[in-house]
Amino acid sequence: MTTGSDARTARKMLMAGLVGLPLFLVGVGIAGLFAPDYSWMSGHGSELSLVPGLASMLFKATVIPWGLSFIIFGIGLLRLAN
Repeated sequence: MTTGSDARTARKMLMAGLVGLPLFLVGVGIAGLFAPDYSWMSGHGSELSLVPGLASMLFKATVIPWGLSFIIFGIGLLRLAN
C-alpha cells in the first residue's frame, strides 16, 4: 500500500509517459527538416539515424530522453501498483 506522498510521486512519474511522446514527435519533425529527401509520411523515424549530419544528431538526442521518460513511467507504474 502506498502512502499519500509515495502516490503523489508515482503519479508525477506517470506523467513522464505523457511528456515523452510529444517530445519524440517534435524532435523527429525538427530532425526531418534537416534530412534531405526525408518524408515523415512515408519514412520511419529511425531512418533519420542513418542520415549523416545534424538530422542524425537531433534524432539521437530526441530518442534518449524519450526512452528515459518511458523508463520513469514504468517505475511510477510499479510504485503505484505496490
